[in-house]
Amino acid sequence: CGSGSISFREAFANVAAGFYDCLIATGVEKVTHTGTEWTTTYFAYCSDFFYEGQAGASFPGLFASMARAYLTEFDATEEDFAKVAVKNHENGVLNPKA
Repeated sequence: CGSGSISFREAFANVAAGFYDCLIATGVEKVTHTGTEWTTTYFAYCSDFFYEGQAGASFPGLFASMARAYLTEFDATEEDFAKVAVKNHENGVLNPKA
């Protein structure tokens, strides 16, 4: 999850800075063969380490923080999030290539 977004951010920044005209951004991960401690540490380095990783934040924790902030700022409910998940699932079921 972090490798693709960081790859995209870096590609965007390099094109915007004029270093390149066009870049391809990709990301993959396979962590099923590693232990929890190593994986957690590894993912901490995939985030913005100086602001998030050193604070002990994990991706699920960061996503939860963003969700809570969204709920507060836009006066949304957890049910609103659930409706989005249901809608996305229904759309995926209808797509044979999903």
